[in-house]
Amino acid sequence: MFFLKKGIFTTIQDAGRLGHAAIGVNCGGAMDHFSYRILNILLDNPADYPVLEMHFPAPEIRFDEECQFALYGADFGAYLNNLPVLNGKIHVTKPGDVLKFKKKHSGQRCYFGVHGKLEVKEWLDSASQNSSLKLPELPLEILIIKDKGIQRKHGIVPPKRSDAIRFVPEFEYYELDDSSRISLAQSHFFISNNSNRMGYRLQSDPLKLISKKEMISSAVTKGTIQLLPDGQLIVLMADAQTTGGYPKLGYVCRVDLDKLTRLGSGETFCFLPISQEEATSELRLQETFLTTLKLTLKAFL
Repeated sequence: MFFLKKGIFTTIQDAGRLGHAAIGVNCGGAMDHFSYRILNILLDNPADYPVLEMHFPAPEIRFDEECQFALYGADFGAYLNNLPVLNGKIHVTKPGDVLKFKKKHSGQRCYFGVHGKLEVKEWLDSASQNSSLKLPELPLEILIIKDKGIQRKHGIVPPKRSDAIRFVPEFEYYELDDSSRISLAQSHFFISNNSNRMGYRLQSDPLKLISKKEMISSAVTKGTIQLLPDGQLIVLMADAQTTGGYPKLGYVCRVDLDKLTRLGSGETFCFLPISQEEATSELRLQETFLTTLKLTLKAFL
């Protein structure tokens, strides 16, 4: 397939570079990991196959051979030639077909994948492009390693968005003053324009610790909520650094971190505190859902 237009910040993403934080290499990978996994399940691909993560304006892609592809995540008004393309369904191309995205209807990131594999370079067992590591740009042409065809008559509904993001209070959360702790649980937080794959910067009434203290840099990961010197918050995202020295107020539960990625600059949400046990239970439920979905779809092949 060939990119007639690359779009805005189109990248190759997979499950990320796991196990290298000790040497300062962050995980990276798909921002909306849930949508990424759903897409590979729909395409009957291994769970770690690379896909395209697209923002709007999205790329314009010409197919030079027959293949099967699907989209999941945000709805960017996709058209294959002059026919609308629905998210969550398998579509078949012919040589010369062109995929375009005409209008952003919902969401922030749309994921594109093929049945088979995109032939792209890997580094440390991952093909993910990383904004902080400045890995190679998206090539103009990507070969598709095709597998035997699949036939699915059923699609998958789009992912849901949420205005309530659950988090587990931890670390310096218990050192917030009373008014800040109440504000964190009751305020709406505005996502700043100064947000990206490294972190979502939030705006609200400033939060304060009971007393200022010197912090020693410690390990952080995606989902960590940091309190900046100006009293504002940042939630670390997929390309987050591996260490940080700001106070940490806890971490967004894994299930809701994907929901947060579906919100963009200018949108608001509220934090909802939950326990570690509740966060773990929600993750188990999601894993059960994904396993059941995979088994159910295989029954229709």
